[in-house]
Amino acid sequence: PWYIDVHTQNPAGVTLYDLFLAIRACMFTPTSREDLYNNLVSPEAREQILLASQRRCSTQEEERVVNTLRVDFLVDWVLMEGLKKGKDGMWEIRTRRLPKP
Repeated sequence: PWYIDVHTQNPAGVTLYDLFLAIRACMFTPTSREDLYNNLVSPEAREQILLASQRRCSTQEEERVVNTLRVDFLVDWVLMEGLKKGKDGMWEIRTRRLPKP
C-alpha cells in the first residue's frame, strides 16, 4: 500500500479534481526495488506485475525504458468503487477486479 497526500489550492477544501490528480500522480510513479521485492509480493504476483508493465509499454517504444509503475500492481482491469474512511483521518481506496473485456 502507498499513501497519497492530496493537496489543494482551493481555500474551500479538496476538490474531486485534486483527489483524482493525486491518485494519478501516485499510480504513475516508478516503483522501487523494495516495492517489488518484499514479503508482501509473492514471486507469482511479481511476475504478473512485470508482465503488466510489459503489456502497458508494448505499443509505446519510448516507454519501454521506463521502470515498472505503481499502476502495474493493478495487473488487469480494476474498478475504483469509492473511498472508505479509515483510522486517524485516513481514507482507503476501495477497488475490485473486473473480467477482461
